[in-house]
Amino acid sequence: MRGETDPRVFYGRSMAELARETLPRIVGLIQHLIQGDNKRDGVEVRQAQPDGSVRYAMSNAHLVQLDGHYTRLWVILRDITEQKRLQAEHEALQLQFRQSQRMESLGLLAGGIAHDFNNLLVVIENCAQFAGEDMERNPTEARTSLRHMKDASTKAAALVRSLMAFARPKTGVAKPLLIDDLITELLTLLRRLIPGRIELNSQLHSGAAMEADPGQLEQVLVNLVINAVDAIADTGEITLTTRICTLNELQRAAHPWVQHNDFVNISVCDTGPGVTPEVSSRIFEPFFTTKTEAKGSGLGLSVVWGAVKLHGGFVEVTDRNDKNSGACFQVFLPRSSGVVQPTKAPNPVGEVWLGTETILVADDHELVLGVTKSLLERAGYRVLVARDGQEALDVFEANKDSINLVLLDAIMPKITGFTAYQKIQAAKPGVGIIVASGHTSDVFPEEWLQATKPVMLSKPFRSEELLKSIRSVLSQGSS
Repeated sequence: MRGETDPRVFYGRSMAELARETLPRIVGLIQHLIQGDNKRDGVEVRQAQPDGSVRYAMSNAHLVQLDGHYTRLWVILRDITEQKRLQAEHEALQLQFRQSQRMESLGLLAGGIAHDFNNLLVVIENCAQFAGEDMERNPTEARTSLRHMKDASTKAAALVRSLMAFARPKTGVAKPLLIDDLITELLTLLRRLIPGRIELNSQLHSGAAMEADPGQLEQVLVNLVINAVDAIADTGEITLTTRICTLNELQRAAHPWVQHNDFVNISVCDTGPGVTPEVSSRIFEPFFTTKTEAKGSGLGLSVVWGAVKLHGGFVEVTDRNDKNSGACFQVFLPRSSGVVQPTKAPNPVGEVWLGTETILVADDHELVLGVTKSLLERAGYRVLVARDGQEALDVFEANKDSINLVLLDAIMPKITGFTAYQKIQAAKPGVGIIVASGHTSDVFPEEWLQATKPVMLSKPFRSEELLKSIRSVLSQGSS
């Protein structure tokens, strides 16, 4: 374990000297053995080497008694350094596979998203023209056109947020969620993956909670839907269903890693030709595929299997249970006993959040800067503006005694929002700061976000959302 080749280096040296890192665990192990059943297997041991590297071993320990007294401690160490290295490489490859699959999915989504955006732009551009023409001669029609523009922009904002939520790198942390809610939110994007000749239906009836990584579950569903699309040559149907189920003995025997009995079953069924027994037996193997080279690498379903197994579940492939041909991919995931409140849309804010304080707005987009300045001035605020990060610092330094709050764009030229945030906070501790952006993952480190918990405002924001956030931050600063 120490990498020494000459046993004489151990002569006259105590255990405390030879195993400083592992001594506390050894003492704890001995205490456990004395208080327990005299035997302890499967304890991992870490040992630093003279050259600075680290080796790992799995220990099996046994206390030996003689005349009622413990006289010896037998310990067998099995070197698992190489095994841990291979496991780390495997996990890194799995992560690369998932990222690759996500990028492929985003490429498929791009066409559908562009189509929807073009439709929304048609509405916005034409209604803007109608409103301008009708402003004086027909105010009622002008207001109708403005209402249509607002509806279209709201739909565009929801589309962007859905896409960003899917594209944003996930931390890989499991959290409580309602699987029906996750699928409902994902359906908007899933429909962009599917050509018009195929119908996507859902029957979500589980109402079940679980502990899961939402990013990985999204990728599982996207991969299964893409697989179903590829299986349907002409017109057809894909159906997503959820239900609560209990495993039978055959399922438990076939998947020995399963530790729960109550499961959520997510089915993705298609009306394609189905899956033969020969294909079914190999379908989750990496790089195994029945598709042409242009249609896939064969990694999609292996990523599905790996992600589901990581959550303590498994996947089965069955035939549809109705008169139609096709295949059903049945995902089984452990059900949580915890209670998760359903996601509800926020109620519209009816109050007007006015103020007279001074606010610095920093944004490199001239139109956004102008609209935000007008919005805040209408609410009574005094507004200073900056068009990049450096100008934001300069304006703040010149007016820091009078500035009560800073509204920062996360991504700006010269100096990023992250750097500007830190410098402004250092120059005037306690000043209110709100970060407004479409996404922050490339600018603000995840660890910093978790530790600092800055006030974030997602673009595009409504006037009520911005004014309410500003009033909330200013109220906290004065309390």
